Amino acid sequence: MLMTWLVGCTACSFDPKGSPNGIVDAGIGPDAIVADARIGPDGPFMCVAHCEGATLVECSANVEQRNDCPVDCVEAGGPHCGDLVGSNDLDPDLLVGADGELRAMDGDIITIQADTGQISRGATLLRPAGEGLVNGIRYVQGPPYNVFVFDRLRIDRNGTVLLRAISTGGVTSPAIFYLSDRAEINGLIDITAGCPDSTRWCAGVGGGNGGTTTFLPLGCARGSEGSTGVLSDATGGGGGGFGQDGGAGGDSADFRGGAGGVNTTCTGEILVPLEGGSGGDRGGDGGRGGGGGGALQITALRSIEIAPAGGGVPAGVWAGGGGGEGGGIFSGGGGGGSGGAILLESPVVDVASGAILAANGGGGGEGDGSGNGQDGLLAAMPAGGGGGGVVRHGGPGGCCTTAPEVGDGPGGGTGGGGGGAGRIRINGRDVTVSGTSTPPPSVGPITVQ
Repeated sequence: MLMTWLVGCTACSFDPKGSPNGIVDAGIGPDAIVADARIGPDGPFMCVAHCEGATLVECSANVEQRNDCPVDCVEAGGPHCGDLVGSNDLDPDLLVGADGELRAMDGDIITIQADTGQISRGATLLRPAGEGLVNGIRYVQGPPYNVFVFDRLRIDRNGTVLLRAISTGGVTSPAIFYLSDRAEINGLIDITAGCPDSTRWCAGVGGGNGGTTTFLPLGCARGSEGSTGVLSDATGGGGGGFGQDGGAGGDSADFRGGAGGVNTTCTGEILVPLEGGSGGDRGGDGGRGGGGGGALQITALRSIEIAPAGGGVPAGVWAGGGGGEGGGIFSGGGGGGSGGAILLESPVVDVASGAILAANGGGGGEGDGSGNGQDGLLAAMPAGGGGGGVVRHGGPGGCCTTAPEVGDGPGGGTGGGGGGAGRIRINGRDVTVSGTSTPPPSVGPITVQ
């Protein structure tokens, strides 16, 4: 503790044990400081501004003043409290004036149209379509990204936020939530693959569609179409890839199944640039491929907390790929879509026990049958292939650290390959993952300047 000393005071006394600064306590109150009177072995004390972890130490009249930085303390360019620099070229000027809160209360289902900017709670319009700042939420339309900028995100227990696109047949730009404060997620954010009519060939926001008779599969590692020879030789479509390669469709007696997507051209583990999962392709004369899971980045300047708050809707973020469709009699099953991308970054990120981040691949569709593959699950379990354990079932999707499987064959119509798992990335100064992440996340630092 630093003390104040008075020169020549009659109350001063000599300490026979010595003082580390060569100065004796005069009995003055402990909160007063005269720093330049402290004499140490190296001479008078000189206050120097510096960082101590996330604390900025500044000097006023040679006295240290300590301030905890909201993000972090940075030495470069002179010690100062730095600001978080968001991945994928987020412009901090976007935060100006965006002071709205997006909240899903208990039992709410909020739908965000990522490619228009419209936000609704059931039939209630919270933000109309269109770019700009409306109701405290700024929207910037992609490409490259559909960015929503606001102050705070709150999803209460049993609340759900559905991130969807109204466009089909093409890759919609990935979505970014850019927050000047924090995210508190006690419910679910859903960016899974799926079409408005509940079929699964449509991609999640930022992912690639599955292959159909009208659309080619899309994405960085899309699957390939199954072969169609004579009826007895139709093969399953290949599954989409992203964090993993997709599974191949099953071989028939004379033809190879569609190849699974190879992820060598996909974005790496840091998810810069941000992109979603890839579509599986259709089976020979058969089922449509599943769409790839969507892509979402949440950048919050203060913190991100994902924690269950009781029963009901799980707490987490879900970017599962779509399951491939069953091929029908003598036809190949569709390949499953890969899981998508989840990027979380904030000074403090806490994925609490019971919460889940999931970007699993969809299962392949059944060959020579109508069984659809399961969509990528919100669980640390692989999506099942269509047809279960029957002959020519689809390959299970990728999950956790397990690769997707090839479709079953041979025969008159083989199973589609499973879609590969996606990617999950967390950037933070203090990162805690006590909950489930499937696949496991890569973890890195935040950028502060």
